Amino acid sequence: MLNLYKILKPLFSFVVFILLCQSVFAQELRLPPTEDRLEKLTVQAIWQLRRDAYDSAFATIDEMRMQFPDAPHGDLLAADAYQTMMRDYRVRLFEAEFDSVIDVTISKAKSALRQERTGMLYFILGTAQGYLGIHDFYKGNLLRGVSTALSGIKTMRSALRVDPDFADPLFALAVYDFGQYKALGWGLGFFRKKRDSALEQLKQVQANGRFAVLHAYYSQQMIHYDGEEYEKALAINDILYKRFYNNPSCLYHRALLLDKTGHYPEAAEIWQKLINRINAFERASNGYLAESHYHLAVNLWTQGEKEQGLTQMEQAASFMEAYHEDDEMQGPYFKYKDLKNWIKDNRKDWAKSLDSDQ
Repeated sequence: MLNLYKILKPLFSFVVFILLCQSVFAQELRLPPTEDRLEKLTVQAIWQLRRDAYDSAFATIDEMRMQFPDAPHGDLLAADAYQTMMRDYRVRLFEAEFDSVIDVTISKAKSALRQERTGMLYFILGTAQGYLGIHDFYKGNLLRGVSTALSGIKTMRSALRVDPDFADPLFALAVYDFGQYKALGWGLGFFRKKRDSALEQLKQVQANGRFAVLHAYYSQQMIHYDGEEYEKALAINDILYKRFYNNPSCLYHRALLLDKTGHYPEAAEIWQKLINRINAFERASNGYLAESHYHLAVNLWTQGEKEQGLTQMEQAASFMEAYHEDDEMQGPYFKYKDLKNWIKDNRKDWAKSLDSDQ
C-alpha cells in the first residue's frame, strides 16, 4: 500500500486543481441539448456554480433532490459545490457538509446501479469515489484515500465497458496516467508515453465529452504548465478566461502564465483581480493572499516598480504570518513553507537594495 501511495501522490497533487477546482459535471463551452428534466437541472446548477452563484446553485440542487430523490446527481453536485468553494478559495469551511453529502451520493449511486447499470451512474460513482479519496488524502487518511481513489479508477473503467461511446470517464484515466508519469518518471522524462496517453485521452474528452470537457481544458493547461510549455498553456487559458473571467482558479493560472510569458502589466492586473476575489469570499485564505501578493510583488519588482514591489512583499509577509494550516489549504504548485522563506529573503534583500539606491 505504501508503494501505491507513492505512485498516487502526484496524482492527488495534480488532480486537486483540476477535478476539485472545477464543477464535477463541468459544463464547458458546449453541451448537447436535452429534453431530460434531470439533465436540464444538472446543467442549470453547473452554470450557476461556474459563475459563483452558489445560492442559486443550491436552490437548483434542492429542486433536483425534491423531484428526483433517488438520483445521486443532486447530491454529487452539492458535494462538488462544497469542494469547489473550499478548493477555489483554499479554506476548509465545508468539510462536515462534504463528508455528509458524499456518503449519500455513493450510497444512492450504488443503489441505482443495482437497478440499472449505465455508464452515467458508474461515472457518478467513480467521480464521488475520486472526490472522497482526495479528501481523505488531504485529511491525513492516506490508506483510505489511496484505496478509495483506486476504486474510483476501477469504476470509471466499468463505465467505459458499459458504454464505450461515453467519453467522460477517460478524464479520470488520463489524470491517472499523468500521475503515474509524474511518480515513475522522477522528473527525468521517463514514461513519456504515459504523458502522451493522458493528453490524447483528454483530447478525446474535449472533442466528445458531455460533462467533463472543461476538465479536459484545465488538465491540458496544467500538463503544459508542468512541462514548461507556457505558450500552449496560455492559449488554453485564453479560451477559459473568456467564459470564467471571475473564477479564482482561472485567474490564478492566467496570472502565473502571463508572468511566465513576460506579459507583466497584464499579469499584475490579474493578480490584483484575484486578490479582490479572495477578499470578497466569506472567509479569506491568508495563505492564498500571501502567495498572490508575493507573485504581484515579484511582478512589480521585475517591471522596475521597486517601492510598490516591496510594499506588496510586506503585505505578503503579513498574510503569511496569519496563515493557519488547520483552516486553510495549500495551492497546487508552491508550498507555503517554501513561500514563507522566499518572502523573508526577498523582503530583506529588496529593502537593502532600495536603501542602497537612495
